[in-house]
Amino acid sequence: MYLGNNLLPEGLETGEYVLTGTAEINSLEPVWCVAYLGTEILGQQLGNGSYIANGIAQTVSFLICTTLDAYNHLMSTLNADENASDYILTCFSVPKIAVSNFLNSANAVESIPNCYAFISGNEYNQAPTIISFNNFPDYLNGYTPRNQKLRTYPYMYLGFNPANGSSKVYRYEDFANRIPEFKILCEVNQNPTVVFIPQNYRGLSSDNLSDIGTMQGYPTLSSRSDYFNSWLAQNSQIINLQMQQEAFNTQMGMVNTGIQAVNSLVGNGLSMKENNVASNVVGAVADVGGAIVNVYQQGQNYDYYVKQQMSQVEKQQMLPDQANMSSSNATLLGYGMQDKNVITMYSIKRQFAERIDKYFDMYGYLTNTVKVPNINNRPNWNYIKTVGANILGNIPERRLN
Repeated sequence: MYLGNNLLPEGLETGEYVLTGTAEINSLEPVWCVAYLGTEILGQQLGNGSYIANGIAQTVSFLICTTLDAYNHLMSTLNADENASDYILTCFSVPKIAVSNFLNSANAVESIPNCYAFISGNEYNQAPTIISFNNFPDYLNGYTPRNQKLRTYPYMYLGFNPANGSSKVYRYEDFANRIPEFKILCEVNQNPTVVFIPQNYRGLSSDNLSDIGTMQGYPTLSSRSDYFNSWLAQNSQIINLQMQQEAFNTQMGMVNTGIQAVNSLVGNGLSMKENNVASNVVGAVADVGGAIVNVYQQGQNYDYYVKQQMSQVEKQQMLPDQANMSSSNATLLGYGMQDKNVITMYSIKRQFAERIDKYFDMYGYLTNTVKVPNINNRPNWNYIKTVGANILGNIPERRLN
């Protein structure tokens, strides 16, 4: 009997389901991404224009690390490079399946192993990943059925059950040639959605977008930037110019004070020829003394200014780094238990399969069809189960009661 010819629900008890197989998709493992606003990293140019990543226009460079060691190396490099960490927009993870075609030497960050960059002006459109289940299951929990209806839903089916995402049931009999096939796509962005599109399903000859399954749970990542280095990079030049200006002003003030003292001495010397010599000497000494005090005060003021600037630098150095915390629903991923077996084969238990198989041997399949019964399909006896059947023919009156 051709699989799927009789699919009317029988209403039979199926019991709890068991898992009979899984499809492990290794490319669902995460890679770590940094959205970076800078135009270069350690001298390697990234550009500042736009590019395409899986069909979506982007204007921020993505630095992609395939290992946590590479991610830590990248973050350390950015924090050590003056204010480069200020150019980090966000950090996040995506499944490797979203970028796997571009993890090669052409896109490598030269100074950081296992780190790659999406650079402006290019297109990074990852080809969809296709997975197929070519081996149709021959058994239900170790039992090989005689009746083919036991190879259809609800006796066996494919379940899509990611830890974070939508749950779906896919029926073998609704796939073309009874071979389940899925196309997998994913965006490159924070909190990405992985999409599983059934192929040639429920009468469609390509993508069935009405029955897609989705998977999420890839976290945004914590990041920190070196606050002091960033502040110093932004303010060091200003501080240097201000100190140069203050030193120049102090020197000019001292020069002006000296000129004023000389002028006062000259004036008092001329006055001594005409006026009281004693009073002019006293005035000259007072002017010189005032000039000395003024010069000393200007020097002290400059020292205080320098100390004030240094204390401001020390104050900034004591402030904590800036940080962004991670956020997501990714407990399993954090413990290395990310479920790569999101598509699972389910069947009824063996004891239920044996009972239902014997039931079908005896009664056949439910058809709910008006037709003439076949009374010659067994050599010695026959049994036909009907619902509300009408029988036409001659029968004695007394038999009707």
